[in-house]
Amino acid sequence: MNGPDRKSLQSVLETAREQAIRQQRSVLAVARYAMPATDLAAIYGQVNHASFLRSQHPDLTLLGLGCSLHLSSSGGGALEDIAERWAQLCEIQSTETPALLIGGARFDSCSPRSENWQAFDDASFVLAEWLFIQREDSVSLSGQYVVEADSDVQAMATQGLQRYTSWVRGVACAANNHTPRIVKRASTSQAHWQAMVERLLQRIETGALEKTVLARHVDYQLQQPLDSAAIIKQLCQSRQAAHVFAIRRGDACFLGATPERLIRSDQGHLFTHALAGTTRRSLNAEQDVLLGEALIANAKERDEHRLVVEHITRVLHAHACDVQYPEAPNLLKLKSVQHLSTPVQASLPVGGNLLQLAARLHPTPAVGGTPTADALGFIRQHEGFDRGWYAAPIGWIDSNGDGDLLVALRSALLRGKHCHLFAGCGIVQGSSAALEWSEIDSKLLTMQQALGLTKQPSGNLTSSSSEPSPTPNYLSA
Repeated sequence: MNGPDRKSLQSVLETAREQAIRQQRSVLAVARYAMPATDLAAIYGQVNHASFLRSQHPDLTLLGLGCSLHLSSSGGGALEDIAERWAQLCEIQSTETPALLIGGARFDSCSPRSENWQAFDDASFVLAEWLFIQREDSVSLSGQYVVEADSDVQAMATQGLQRYTSWVRGVACAANNHTPRIVKRASTSQAHWQAMVERLLQRIETGALEKTVLARHVDYQLQQPLDSAAIIKQLCQSRQAAHVFAIRRGDACFLGATPERLIRSDQGHLFTHALAGTTRRSLNAEQDVLLGEALIANAKERDEHRLVVEHITRVLHAHACDVQYPEAPNLLKLKSVQHLSTPVQASLPVGGNLLQLAARLHPTPAVGGTPTADALGFIRQHEGFDRGWYAAPIGWIDSNGDGDLLVALRSALLRGKHCHLFAGCGIVQGSSAALEWSEIDSKLLTMQQALGLTKQPSGNLTSSSSEPSPTPNYLSA
């Protein structure tokens, strides 16, 4: 594989150091190299601190390796804090090539964090030391650094290249596609979860809530850890209209294939979509069309979708310009389910910030509920587990203000020999507890298939149910 050279990298870093001396402050420096096509998922598997993002429309794949800078924050204003600190750092850059952060945030930073999510801060974004960027057939590699007036740029270049070489040396090795055998499966029982839905429906009937999204958590204990690189390959090869992501923090990895984008900015042009209202797919083409038509005609599903459209457009009208969207939703067809989807466009005002806008949009009624505060209160009291980064913003933002933040749905947390799956559904007036349980089963199927968890004989599996306690904590296996 071709790659960077020490002389050119050191030259870029030296220019940045000279600027840091003049300005007496930190300077962002980026050295970019054209690269041949390569297997980015295989490279991802070589590095403990890595991030992988593959988005649709536009097609873009990012692979971040190592860490030159880690911006993390805690509390209710964590995303806004990251936004402010990143904006200050981006005021001075030594190169025209933008630097790029990859990361995400917790669904609810005001709830207690469980042990399983300890590696994932309330908001956490990393400036990868080496960043692969793939657009269609074009691949580039960026070395990204924060340079100070007293930085030893020769050592930075030498050590950075040594790390890069060690990470890409084993890319010819095939990912391990073997799925470890399941030892135990633990989840909330169907009866308990449906009883929780019935309690929620009573609250909705009184007018205290209009909608709340309730999720389920399934914990698989395995004989050995899963290979996240092999899972990423499987998700990318499934060819469904979903965005693939994987964020690794030490021995923990959060990954998934989400259909939902929170907000994307391209030179000040904003793109998002409201996604709510779900039905299953059918292998029979005619039946599949009928299912989609029934979804569009379903008053309950359309009403649930309307709540998300109203929330997104209300926030954009308050914090963006030229908001545009169609009157009626269309269908987004995925492998196992199809959704109602309404595309929304707007413009970011001068001085606007994508992360700040994301903080105002999250959580939308598609993942939280409405009224927001009351829905979050119900989730904290009754759902019984820490969502962590599930259903929260995850993605990238660069030093020019562009970025793409997804909603981390259809996801799994891999930690040691445990695999935690997450999926949820919106509960509104007219919802059926039994049907909503089945809807989540359909949503879980994407990750279960990618992980190979649908192929194992039931005779080799012990299963248990665990009822949530009133305060959020993880179900034990």
